[in-house]
Parts: sequence; C-alpha cells; structure tokens
Amino acid sequence: MPEIPQQLAIRLVLYLENDGPGTYEVEAGVFYEGKAIAGASGQLQSTKMGGSFVPIPMIIPINGPGTLTFKFRQAGKRWQTVITLPVSTTASQPPS
Repeated sequence: MPEIPQQLAIRLVLYLENDGPGTYEVEAGVFYEGKAIAGASGQLQSTKMGGSFVPIPMIIPINGPGTLTFKFRQAGKRWQTVITLPVSTTASQPPS
C-alpha cells in the first residue's frame, strides 16, 4: 500500500461443507496484530448435504504496517485461520 491509513473493501467467498438441510451461520474476522479490526457474518441455507459458497463483504481499516490474519468460524465454534498477509507501505516483488 502506498499510503496508510487506507480502507480495503473485499468480499470473502468461503466454501463450506454442511451436514444436511438447514441454516448455517458463519462469521469472518480480520485481525491486525492479533486484535479484531473487522468482522461480518453470513448464512448458508441448504436443502441437501454437500458444499456451498458463502460470500461475505467486508471493509477493513488499515492503519499501519503489520500483519493481517483472516479467520472464519461457524456459529459457536472456534476460529480457523484462512490466511495471514503482511501489510507494508512498499511494493513487494514476487520471488524470482
């Protein structure tokens, strides 16, 4: 990111396996240096057993360099880390 602070608008798309027909609540959270800075929730309504995609839009405030961790959980369960990304004010180069 060339300038900080910034707001990052994203849409997380989570793939969830379900146990059968029903409504499943999911939450997504973004953590900056271990502190929650953004969160959203969504619902999966399923008529059969299998997997489905759940889109969850979020706006993430970025106030300085550090580490962002994206997590999700189903209602009442523990957070699971999806990915951890560094935030920097300098452009990173792909490995050669």
